[in-house]
Amino acid sequence: MGAIAMVSARVTAELFERDAELEVIADFVKRAAGGAGGVLFIEGPAGVGKTRLLEAAAGLAGDESVRVLWAHGGELERSFPFGVAAQLLGPAVSGLDDDQRTSVMSGAAALAAEIVDPRGRREVADVGAPEAFHARLHGLYWVCTGLAARQRVVLAIDDAHWGDDASLQWLLFMARRAGDVPLTLILSARPVRSGDWPEPLTMLVAEPSASVIRPRPLSKVASEILIARLVGAEPDEEFAAACHRVTGGNPFLLTELIAAAKVDGLSPTASSAAQILSLAPEGVARSILVRLGRLPRAAGRLARCVAVLGSEAELRHAAALADLSSADAAAGADVLTAAGLLSEGRPLRFIHPVIRTSLYAELPDGERAQLHRRAARLLAGERADLDAVAAHLLASEPAGESCAVEALLQAAERARSRGATTTSLRYLSRALREPPPADRRAFVLRHLSVAETTVGEPNAAEHAREAMDLASEPRQRARLAYELSAAYIVAGDWSEAINLLERALEHVSPDDQDSRWRLGARLIGLARHYPRHVALAQQHLERVPDGLAGNTPGERVILAELAYAALIAGEPVDAVTELALRAMGEGRLTAEQPLASHSVLNAVWALVSCERHELAMRAYDALIARAREAGSPITFAWFASRRSQLRYLRGDIPDAIADARAAIDAGGHFGQSLLAAGLYARLIDALLAAGDIEGAAQALEVTGTGEEIPETLQFFPVMLSRGRLRLAQGAAEGGIEDLLGAERLLARLGITNPAVAGAHCRSTAAVALAGLGRTDEARELVAGELSAARWFGADSTLGISLRAAGLIERGAVGIGYLHEAVAHLERSPARLELARAHADLGAALRRAGERREAQQELRHALDLADRCGGNAIAEQARGELLITGARPRRARIGGIEALTASERRVAQLAAEGLTNRQIAQALFVAQPTVVTHLSHCYQKLNISSREQLADELARAARDEQP
Repeated sequence: MGAIAMVSARVTAELFERDAELEVIADFVKRAAGGAGGVLFIEGPAGVGKTRLLEAAAGLAGDESVRVLWAHGGELERSFPFGVAAQLLGPAVSGLDDDQRTSVMSGAAALAAEIVDPRGRREVADVGAPEAFHARLHGLYWVCTGLAARQRVVLAIDDAHWGDDASLQWLLFMARRAGDVPLTLILSARPVRSGDWPEPLTMLVAEPSASVIRPRPLSKVASEILIARLVGAEPDEEFAAACHRVTGGNPFLLTELIAAAKVDGLSPTASSAAQILSLAPEGVARSILVRLGRLPRAAGRLARCVAVLGSEAELRHAAALADLSSADAAAGADVLTAAGLLSEGRPLRFIHPVIRTSLYAELPDGERAQLHRRAARLLAGERADLDAVAAHLLASEPAGESCAVEALLQAAERARSRGATTTSLRYLSRALREPPPADRRAFVLRHLSVAETTVGEPNAAEHAREAMDLASEPRQRARLAYELSAAYIVAGDWSEAINLLERALEHVSPDDQDSRWRLGARLIGLARHYPRHVALAQQHLERVPDGLAGNTPGERVILAELAYAALIAGEPVDAVTELALRAMGEGRLTAEQPLASHSVLNAVWALVSCERHELAMRAYDALIARAREAGSPITFAWFASRRSQLRYLRGDIPDAIADARAAIDAGGHFGQSLLAAGLYARLIDALLAAGDIEGAAQALEVTGTGEEIPETLQFFPVMLSRGRLRLAQGAAEGGIEDLLGAERLLARLGITNPAVAGAHCRSTAAVALAGLGRTDEARELVAGELSAARWFGADSTLGISLRAAGLIERGAVGIGYLHEAVAHLERSPARLELARAHADLGAALRRAGERREAQQELRHALDLADRCGGNAIAEQARGELLITGARPRRARIGGIEALTASERRVAQLAAEGLTNRQIAQALFVAQPTVVTHLSHCYQKLNISSREQLADELARAARDEQP
C-alpha cells in the first residue's frame, strides 16, 4: 500500500497535457525577466494542477535569474492581516546583510518593518485605521522596490483565494504599479463563483495587466496514461472511461480515486467499471480516511493535529498537540509521507489542501474546538505570532480564560495598527464571548464599540452604552466618548457623533477641564458643518471663558475652534489673530494633536485669513512632514491641498499647481474618492490663474461631478471652483448660479466673512452680474461683502472686495475703489490679487484717457503676474498695454518658467539634496516618475547636475522677489 501511494505522489508530480499552459508561462516569465512586470493567474478547480504549474513558473523564473518569493494562502491563516505579505517578503528581508537591509528598509519602507522585519521595527505614528492601512501599503511598496532594485522579482502566491484581505489589497496596489517596479505576480486560485473570492482578488484578475490561464481537465487518453502509471498496468478501456467520467479528468481526483480502488481491491478491468461509480463523489475523503485508518494510530493522531494547526505545522507543535514524543512524531510523519499524505521535509504540509480539508471536516466539533484551544495555549507559550494564536482561539469554544482574552486583545490591537479593522473587530468580538474578567469587560467593550462603529456594525451603540455604564471613572468616560466620536466620523455618522459628545460633556468631572475642552472642540467642529446644529456649536463656544491662556493641549484645541468661530463670524482680524496664535502655542498644537485633527487645520486657516502666511506655511510644512513620517498618503493629500490653497492666495501659482497635483497623486492613487472633489478644486483654481482653462476643465471632468452639485460643505470647494471656471469659459449664467449656491450654503452655516475658504462668492458673482447688465443685483451683493470685509479688516480680504466694487462702478467712483484696492493689497501678502487689481485699475485708467498712468499700472500688473505665474492676468495686462500703444515684453518661456508644476516640485526636492528614492517617497509617487521629471528638468534648463539645478532654482527665486 505504501509503495502504491509513493508511486501516486511521484506520478502526479508530472505534468500531463500542459504544453500550451507552459508556453504561456514561459513567455510571461521571459517578459518578467526583461522588467515588463504584470500579473498571471492560474485558475482552476482543486486538483487540476495549479500548484505544479506555479512551481514550473518558479523554475523557469530561476532559469532567467529572476528571484521567486513564495507564499501560500490557507483556510486558517486567511484572518492574518498582511500574512501573505509577510510570507513573501519576510524571508527575503531576513536574508539580507546589515548594509543591504539598511538600504532596502530605508525611508518609507520602514513603515512595513513590523510586518516583514521585526528586528528593524520602528514606532509608527498612531493614526486612524484607513491611514494606518495605507501607511503599510506604502511601506510594502517600497520594500518591494528595494528588493526589485537588486534583482528582478516574481511574487508567487498559491491558493490566493485563501489569502488575507490586507495582503490581497496590497497585491492589487502593486499590480496597478506594475509599470513602475520590475515586479511580476503569479497567483493560483480556484475558480471564482459569486461571493467566493475576496473583492481585491476579483479586482486583481480584472486588471488590464492581468492574464489568466485555465488548465483544462485531462483528456480520456491522458487519463488512461496516468491510470496505467498509477496501477502499473494497462487498464481496460471501460475502467479508464469510468474513472475519467467520475473525476472529470481532474489529475488529483483521479489519483485519489485509484488509491480508493486499491483500498477496495478493485482491479483495472472492465468488470470493476461499474463499482468505480460507487466511489464518487466522496471518493477522495473516503480514500484518505481509509488509508489513514490502516496506518499506526500515532500517525493518524499526528495527521489530524497537523490539520488543526493549519496549512503547515512545526513537528514539535504537532507532536505536543497529539501527545506524542518527538521520536514518535517524527516516525509518524515519515509514515504519513510514505502514504502520500504529507509532503517531504519540514514544516509538515499536506500534499494537497483537499487532504487537510477532509481530515479537518472529519473531526467532531467538540474535539476540534478543544484541539484549537490547546494549540492556542501551545503557541502562546512559545510567544508565537499573535495572529496564529488568535486564529486558534477563534475556532475554540469560550472557556472564560483571561489569558485567552489578553491574547485576543493584543492581536486586535496589532490588527488595528495595521488598518485591518474588520480583523480587529473579529478578535474583539471573540474576546467578549470568552468572556473577559469583570475588571476587563469595560476595556473590551470600549475597543469593540469603536471598531464596530468604524465599520458600521449595528451592535456598536449597545456595546458603547454598556462600556459607558461600566466606565465609572469620569476620565475614562470622556476618553471613550472621544474615541467613539472619531469612529462615528469615520463611519460617516456625524450626527450620532455630535449627540454622543453632547451627552458625554454633561458628565465630565469639574476638575477635568482638559477633557471638557477636547470634547467641546470636537463637538463644535462637527456641529458647525450642519445648519441644524450651528446653534449648538454657538452655545458651547459661549461657555468658553475669556482669556484662556492655551497652557494645555485641551486649552489650545478649544482656542483653535474659538479662532475659527471668530473668523467665520467676521470678527476683527486682530482678535482672530490673537486667538489663533494662542491656539498654535508656538507650534505645539500641530505636534500634539492627532494627525487628522480638523481643529488644527481650523487654527492654521485662521492664520492664513489673517495674513500670517509665514506662520501658516510653517504649520503646513510641519503637518506634511508628520504625514510623510507616518506614511499617510491621505493626510498628506489633505495638507498638500491646503498648502496649495495658501500658495494660490500668496500668488505662488506654479507651486500651488505642484502641491495640488501632489495631493491628487497621493489621495487618488490610494483610492480616496471622497477627497477627490476638494483636491481637484484647488487644482482648478490654480490652473485658471495660470491661464489654462482647458486643463481646469479637464480637472473638473475627472471629479465626475454632475450638473447638479449638492449644496453641502463636502462639495463646496468644487461648486465654487466650477463657478469660476464657467465664468472663465464665458458661461456667465452657470457660473453665477454656482457661486450663489456656494454663498447660500455659507449663509446657512452662519458664515459671513468673505475670507473663509478664500471664497469671495458674492463679489465674484457681482462682477459677472454687472457684465450681464444686472447692475442693481451686483451692487447689492458687493455692498454686503464689502461691509463684512471692512469689519474684518484684513487688507487682502478688503482689497479683493474693493476691486469688485471698482469693476461694477464706472468712471471716477470705480477708479477710486480700484485705487483703494491697490493700496490695501500692497500691504498684504496676496501678490496675485495685487497684480489683478493693478491690471483692472490700468484698464479703467486707459478707458478714462489717462494713458501714461494706465501704462504704469499695467506694467506693474504684467511684471507681478509674470513673477507669480499668473498667466491669465499677465495676458490681460499685455493686451491692455498694446491698446495704449505700448510695446510690452513677451511672456517668459524659458528657464524655470518652462518647467511643469510636477517637474518643479521634483526639482525643488532634488535641489534640497533628496535622492530619487526619497523624493518618490515624499511625494507618494513611483521612482521612475521622479527620474522622468528630473530628465525633463535637465533638458529644459540645459544643465546636467543637481548642483546646477539648485543654482537655477536659487536664481529664479531671486528674480521673483519684488
